[in-house]
Amino acid sequence: MPDKKHIGKKEKFRESFERLYDSHFPILCMYVQRFVADRELCADIVQDSFAMLWRDIEKYDSPKTRLQFLYTASRNTALNQIRHDNVKHSISPLQPEENPIELEIIENEVKGMLWRGIASLPERYAEIISMTLEGYSLHEISEMTGRSLQTVKNNKTIALNTLRDIIEGDYRREWI
Repeated sequence: MPDKKHIGKKEKFRESFERLYDSHFPILCMYVQRFVADRELCADIVQDSFAMLWRDIEKYDSPKTRLQFLYTASRNTALNQIRHDNVKHSISPLQPEENPIELEIIENEVKGMLWRGIASLPERYAEIISMTLEGYSLHEISEMTGRSLQTVKNNKTIALNTLRDIIEGDYRREWI
C-alpha cells in the first residue's frame, strides 16, 4: 500500500495530468489505431498507458516528456498485443506509416489542435470548415446551407483566419 507522503506528492500533478488526459486521449487512440483496428482495444491500450504514466508521474518533469512517454508506451503495448494475440479476426494489425514516430506525433498533435480549434469557432464558421474538410466544394456548401456563395466564401475566410489564430495560441501555450 502506498504511503501517504507518496500520495501527497502526486496530488500536485493531478491537474496537469487531467488536462493531458482530456486533450490527448482521443489523439493517442487515433495513433494506436495505426497498429490495432479494434477501437475498444485502442482505448484500453491508451488507458493503460495513462495508468503507467500516473504510477511514475514524478519521473517526467515536463509535459513534453510525459507526452513522449505516452506515445512510446501506447505504441509498445499495441505491438505487444499484436504479437501475443492469436485471434486474427478480432485484431487486424495495421501497417504503420513509414514516417518516423516523431512525424506521426506531430500529425496527431496538429489534428488535435485543428479539431479543438474548430470546436471553439462560432457554429456557422465551424460548419463551413467541417464541410470543407469533408470534401464539399464552396458551391455545394452554399446549396446545402442555403447561404449565398459569397457569404460562404467570406465565412470560410474569416473562419480560417480565426482558426489559424486559435491554433497558433494553442501551440504557444503547449510547447513554448
